[in-house]
Amino acid sequence: MIQSKTIDGETIRIPLTYRNYKFIRPIGPCQNGVVIEAIHKQSGQIFACKVLLKKYYTNESSARMRSLERETRIQSTLNHPNIVRCHETLYTDDYFILVLDYCRYGDLISYMKNFRHMTIIRKLTIMRQILDAIIYLHSKGIVHRDIKLENIFINENHQAMLGDFGCCEVISENKKGIYDTRGTLCYASPECLKGKIKDPRMSDVWSYGITFFSFLTDHLPWSSPDGDQMKQEILSGNEIGLPENMPNDCCDLIWSATEFEQEKRATAEKLRKLPVFQYIEEDFDNFKSSSSTNSESKFQDQTYSTRCIFKKNKLVIQPKINMECYFGASQRSIHRQSILKMHAKK
Repeated sequence: MIQSKTIDGETIRIPLTYRNYKFIRPIGPCQNGVVIEAIHKQSGQIFACKVLLKKYYTNESSARMRSLERETRIQSTLNHPNIVRCHETLYTDDYFILVLDYCRYGDLISYMKNFRHMTIIRKLTIMRQILDAIIYLHSKGIVHRDIKLENIFINENHQAMLGDFGCCEVISENKKGIYDTRGTLCYASPECLKGKIKDPRMSDVWSYGITFFSFLTDHLPWSSPDGDQMKQEILSGNEIGLPENMPNDCCDLIWSATEFEQEKRATAEKLRKLPVFQYIEEDFDNFKSSSSTNSESKFQDQTYSTRCIFKKNKLVIQPKINMECYFGASQRSIHRQSILKMHAKK
């Protein structure tokens, strides 16, 4: 018997084997369940099994149940090297078990802690891979709606994979402008906070821009971890201040992705064509080589200044809020509990 606890402290117990799978060890908690490493008995392939408590999904018409059905349906149809796929869903008396691609190195926050000296080229390669995943989703008429560091995973080949499709949705022409509020506050777009989403793909792009900034600098662009202050900052319409020594091409991408007006924001396809990605060679798709290349010299300085620049060349000093403030073990709830509510404050 394998035993583990959910985020809320509830105990989950599952047998060592079920159907074609042998469960190995708990990986960590998730919302309403836990993730457990498993091996397929016949093929020997390793998977990550998301074990969810059925009692939270008893009402078939509930929002949770609809979300789970949508997540498994969409994630099982996707076929892209940078997207975590759901291979099958198992059912027991007490649990739903989602069989997912296994990502050895965990999410991007864990990866940043374990590989503290990643080169800028490696970071850009990861962000290019995630952008490719977003472009693929959008081409299929699907929006992720919760792009963030915690939902990007790294497999054994150091390849980035976008996962956790609990907030995803299929775009409908008949549904334009009536999308509900989902996602995580510190990555949420202004139109998401205002409840005025015209094209949810543009909200994905905003979240990608915030993720890009956070991954490169190790901190979020907001001056305070307080939820209300952060919301005011996002809704202010002010440009995001970038470190004065950040490469211009990286600045261009972040500013293009975080245009306040969603109509002026670049699409994922346009971001992919920006100069910042032309320095990324295919050889960097697998991070097994530690040798430098000529393109590395394009982005030499990885210790970013607290002095910030704006597109209008106005220089200001912005306090550097370290990622530990949001993601440190002692304060994980600051980030994890900043999930947007279905009925936001007015």
